[in-house]
Amino acid sequence: MTIYHKCESQEASRATDVSRLRGKTSALIHYVWRADLKALALASMETAINSYHEDLLRYVRRDEHNEEVAATLVRNVLTDNPELMSAEMAALMEEADAGDGVVEHVIVSVQQGDDLLGNFEEAVEILVEALGVGNCPVIGAVHADTDHMHFHLVIIRVDVDTGEVVELPKYDKIRGQQALAVMDDRFGWKREENSRWEVVEGRLVLDGSADHGPADNPREWPDRYFPPAGLSAQGRRQEKTSGFVSAEHRIRDVVPDIIARNSDRASFLAELAREGIKLVKAHRGAAYVVSMKDERGRKHEEQVKASVIRGWGARALEQRYGPVDAEDGPEIQSKAATPKEGNSEWPKYVHAKSQYRERLNAMCQNVRAALPGGGSARDSLATARAACAFPSFEEWQSGVKPADIGAALFANCGALVLEGSSASHRHAPTPVPDETFRATRVGTKVTYTQRLSGNASRIVDFGDRVVLIGRPTEAEIHKALRLLVMRGAKVVSGTGFSKHEILRAQKVAKDLGIIVIPQQDVSRTSATISETREPTVRVSTTDAKAAVRKLGLKSALERHFNQGFER
Repeated sequence: MTIYHKCESQEASRATDVSRLRGKTSALIHYVWRADLKALALASMETAINSYHEDLLRYVRRDEHNEEVAATLVRNVLTDNPELMSAEMAALMEEADAGDGVVEHVIVSVQQGDDLLGNFEEAVEILVEALGVGNCPVIGAVHADTDHMHFHLVIIRVDVDTGEVVELPKYDKIRGQQALAVMDDRFGWKREENSRWEVVEGRLVLDGSADHGPADNPREWPDRYFPPAGLSAQGRRQEKTSGFVSAEHRIRDVVPDIIARNSDRASFLAELAREGIKLVKAHRGAAYVVSMKDERGRKHEEQVKASVIRGWGARALEQRYGPVDAEDGPEIQSKAATPKEGNSEWPKYVHAKSQYRERLNAMCQNVRAALPGGGSARDSLATARAACAFPSFEEWQSGVKPADIGAALFANCGALVLEGSSASHRHAPTPVPDETFRATRVGTKVTYTQRLSGNASRIVDFGDRVVLIGRPTEAEIHKALRLLVMRGAKVVSGTGFSKHEILRAQKVAKDLGIIVIPQQDVSRTSATISETREPTVRVSTTDAKAAVRKLGLKSALERHFNQGFER
């Protein structure tokens, strides 16, 4: 998956004050070249146009990860010193009488396993030529601070020979996607999922069929908008996460034939209503509202803009059927949601896969922040994620289960995870040092290490979860559980623990008046609840006995714990 992203600063694009443009340019150069966050923070405080710096700072400081610069390059720049670069770029922009709008910040990210370092210079060459800025200053660097290696480019759109501002293509983001297709083909990188552009036999091809010129000559590539031939990104995402045919998909399948069959307004609206669809006036033009029922008979509505049907946007519909009213047409009849792939088991599979991936992402995020920086920790986490591939639909139907996330994380990273029953609610951790443990707060986490023991294990508290790195002692298990008890946890799940370790944790938990359950037991119960759709039983202090009589002790406790994961 290769991703192209253009970072935009709408406020700064209108700024011409020299101090502002110097502030933004200098900050970006120092960040890209040296991964220097101090320059970004200073620019965020000193420049009037600061939302760009704040957003970028918020992004790079996420999860307390560290920036790592793996390679750098410059084009049409006289120096490789960041301070001198900043002065040179500011002088060039002043001479061109240009504001921050000529400063472009572009990011290209590649999939794990793709060779970015070996192709960095050629990839930059392809991109800047495609954007028409081959004679402009370019400052770039490869950053290895995320699971996906990526490079940043700072481009000053001023021609170094003429001193004139260079305009980007009108649809520069599409041009960037076209350039990525060339990179994928030339370097053997994995294509982005659902990418519309590709190179076939040296030609740039759209949607698998439309030829748009030679792949090695960007001057012949079209500079215009191409409406999506299939579902929008939102529609694809909806089907991928729900397992049901999206409202947009239904509109594309049903409405064109209804338009073809009906030339008068009344019959058109009536047939739409029979299909569970109505036409309404929207903020911009017209939209279809699709009414559907889920497997439990509950109704819900989704709105889809009319322009998803090419040639039949709001203006064309009004020319054929008259003005669109806010609430027009007869009462609609809701239709049952249609499972994707025509299989009633598919939504259950998608739901299970989505829950598993959500949990995998959350746990990897915490473990990544708890591990020390460096390539070995990143590689260990990548190996753990690879071991947690969810089974295919056919495998899932035959009873194949995904890998236990905690076991994979411990096997590869040496990490154990404890979660309280309120794990879906964020708790900001506060340091709680004592005679045994010292506490160190960094950002949104607190790390505990034993004061006198030589044990290399440590506890990392994220508020909603506590991660134990290494083989924990009984004192460390007690401290981790105690932190969760302080936040009101009554039932705690343990992930990655061996049978012996979970028994030891349960013994400690008994002294604290709480219960520890292995996460695999909780997951099985959660899956059963999801499949049967039974009403959730709330186990409170007053009705605990009744719940235990109805469900049994273990089931009642598991149900209580899973309340924390109900959305």
